[in-house]
Amino acid sequence: MAVNKTVNKRTNSHGAMRNCIEYVLRQDKTSEQLAYVTGPYCHDEINYDLVYRTFLEEKKLWKAEYEAGFSEGEKHGHETGFSEGEKYGIERGTFLNSIETAKRMLKLQEFSLEKIAAITGLPFDEVKKLHANEARSDS
Repeated sequence: MAVNKTVNKRTNSHGAMRNCIEYVLRQDKTSEQLAYVTGPYCHDEINYDLVYRTFLEEKKLWKAEYEAGFSEGEKHGHETGFSEGEKYGIERGTFLNSIETAKRMLKLQEFSLEKIAAITGLPFDEVKKLHANEARSDS
Protein backbone atom coordinates (compact mmCIF):
# COMPACT_ATOMS: atom_id res chain seq x y z
CA MET A 1 0.00 0.00 0.00
CA ALA A 2 2.74 2.49 0.80
CA VAL A 3 4.42 2.13 -2.59
CA ASN A 4 1.11 2.53 -4.41
CA LYS A 5 0.36 5.71 -2.49
CA THR A 6 3.73 7.19 -3.46
CA VAL A 7 3.40 6.23 -7.12
CA ASN A 8 -0.21 7.33 -7.46
CA LYS A 9 0.00 10.60 -5.58
CA ARG A 10 1.21 13.56 -7.65
CA THR A 11 3.82 15.65 -5.87
CA ASN A 12 3.77 19.31 -6.82
CA SER A 13 6.00 20.52 -4.02
CA HIS A 14 8.96 19.51 -1.89
CA GLY A 15 6.62 19.16 1.07
CA ALA A 16 4.40 16.72 -0.79
CA MET A 17 7.44 14.66 -1.81
CA ARG A 18 8.69 14.69 1.77
CA ASN A 19 5.31 13.47 2.98
CA CYS A 20 5.32 10.62 0.45
CA ILE A 21 8.83 9.54 1.40
CA GLU A 22 8.05 9.74 5.12
CA TYR A 23 4.84 7.77 4.59
CA VAL A 24 6.63 4.95 2.77
CA LEU A 25 9.40 4.79 5.37
CA ARG A 26 7.09 4.71 8.39
CA GLN A 27 7.74 1.74 10.68
CA ASP A 28 4.10 0.70 10.65
CA LYS A 29 4.09 0.54 6.83
CA THR A 30 7.12 -1.65 6.29
CA SER A 31 9.61 -3.80 8.07
CA GLU A 32 13.40 -3.53 7.84
CA GLN A 33 13.52 -6.54 5.52
CA LEU A 34 11.11 -4.94 3.04
CA ALA A 35 12.48 -1.38 2.96
CA TYR A 36 14.36 -0.87 -0.28
CA VAL A 37 15.10 2.23 -2.36
CA THR A 38 15.86 1.83 -6.06
CA GLY A 39 17.61 4.18 -8.44
CA PRO A 40 20.84 6.06 -7.79
CA TYR A 41 20.51 5.57 -4.04
CA CYS A 42 23.89 4.36 -2.72
CA HIS A 43 23.52 4.58 1.07
CA ASP A 44 23.36 1.58 3.39
CA GLU A 45 20.93 3.31 5.72
CA ILE A 46 17.43 4.21 4.57
CA ASN A 47 16.03 7.37 6.13
CA TYR A 48 14.07 10.34 4.93
CA ASP A 49 16.96 12.83 4.71
CA LEU A 50 19.18 10.54 2.63
CA VAL A 51 16.36 9.46 0.33
CA TYR A 52 15.18 13.03 -0.18
CA ARG A 53 18.69 14.46 -0.79
CA THR A 54 19.39 11.69 -3.29
CA PHE A 55 16.09 12.47 -5.00
CA LEU A 56 16.94 16.18 -5.25
CA GLU A 57 20.41 15.46 -6.65
CA GLU A 58 18.94 13.15 -9.25
CA LYS A 59 16.28 15.72 -10.08
CA LYS A 60 19.01 18.33 -10.72
CA LEU A 61 20.74 15.91 -13.10
CA TRP A 62 17.49 15.22 -14.94
CA LYS A 63 16.84 18.94 -15.25
CA ALA A 64 20.37 19.62 -16.54
CA GLU A 65 20.09 16.78 -19.06
CA TYR A 66 16.65 17.99 -20.13
CA GLU A 67 17.84 21.57 -20.58
CA ALA A 68 20.93 20.44 -22.49
CA GLY A 69 18.79 18.27 -24.75
CA PHE A 70 16.24 21.04 -25.21
CA SER A 71 18.96 23.55 -26.00
CA GLU A 72 20.54 21.18 -28.53
CA GLY A 73 17.13 20.49 -30.07
CA GLU A 74 16.31 24.18 -30.24
CA LYS A 75 19.67 24.90 -31.88
CA HIS A 76 19.13 22.12 -34.42
CA GLY A 77 15.61 23.39 -35.08
CA HIS A 78 16.86 26.91 -35.74
CA GLU A 79 19.63 25.68 -38.03
CA THR A 80 17.22 23.45 -39.93
CA GLY A 81 14.60 26.21 -40.13
CA PHE A 82 17.06 28.81 -41.36
CA SER A 83 18.54 26.38 -43.86
CA GLU A 84 15.13 25.40 -45.21
CA GLY A 85 13.97 29.02 -45.22
CA GLU A 86 17.06 30.10 -47.13
CA LYS A 87 16.59 27.26 -49.62
CA TYR A 88 12.93 28.21 -50.10
CA GLY A 89 13.84 31.88 -50.52
CA ILE A 90 16.43 31.11 -53.18
CA GLU A 91 14.01 28.82 -55.03
CA ARG A 92 11.22 31.40 -54.83
CA GLY A 93 13.52 34.21 -55.95
CA THR A 94 14.76 32.15 -58.88
CA PHE A 95 11.18 31.33 -59.88
CA LEU A 96 10.07 34.97 -59.69
CA ASN A 97 13.12 36.04 -61.68
CA SER A 98 12.21 33.49 -64.37
CA ILE A 99 8.66 34.85 -64.47
CA GLU A 100 9.93 38.40 -64.96
CA THR A 101 12.34 37.25 -67.68
CA ALA A 102 9.52 35.40 -69.45
CA LYS A 103 7.29 38.50 -69.28
CA ARG A 104 10.02 40.63 -70.85
CA MET A 105 10.56 38.03 -73.59
CA LEU A 106 6.82 37.92 -74.29
CA LYS A 107 6.71 41.72 -74.66
CA LEU A 108 9.50 41.53 -77.26
CA GLN A 109 7.36 39.12 -79.30
CA GLU A 110 10.52 37.61 -80.81
CA PHE A 111 10.42 34.20 -79.10
CA SER A 112 8.05 31.25 -79.32
CA LEU A 113 6.43 30.04 -76.11
CA GLU A 114 8.50 26.87 -76.35
CA LYS A 115 11.76 28.86 -76.54
CA ILE A 116 10.72 31.05 -73.60
CA ALA A 117 10.02 27.93 -71.56
CA ALA A 118 13.36 26.41 -72.52
CA ILE A 119 15.36 29.59 -71.79
CA THR A 120 13.69 30.46 -68.47
CA GLY A 121 13.27 26.90 -67.23
CA LEU A 122 9.58 27.53 -66.56
CA PRO A 123 7.03 24.83 -67.39
CA PHE A 124 5.38 25.38 -70.76
CA ASP A 125 1.93 25.68 -69.10
CA GLU A 126 3.26 28.51 -66.91
CA VAL A 127 4.51 30.39 -69.98
CA LYS A 128 1.11 29.85 -71.67
CA LYS A 129 -0.61 31.37 -68.61
CA LEU A 130 1.73 34.35 -68.67
CA HIS A 131 1.09 34.79 -72.40
CA ALA A 132 -2.69 34.71 -71.82
CA ASN A 133 -2.38 37.25 -68.99
CA GLU A 134 -0.19 39.53 -71.12
CA ALA A 135 -2.75 39.33 -73.96
CA ARG A 136 -5.54 40.27 -71.54
CA SER A 137 -3.61 43.19 -70.07
CA ASP A 138 -2.75 44.53 -73.53
CA SER A 139 -6.42 44.66 -74.61
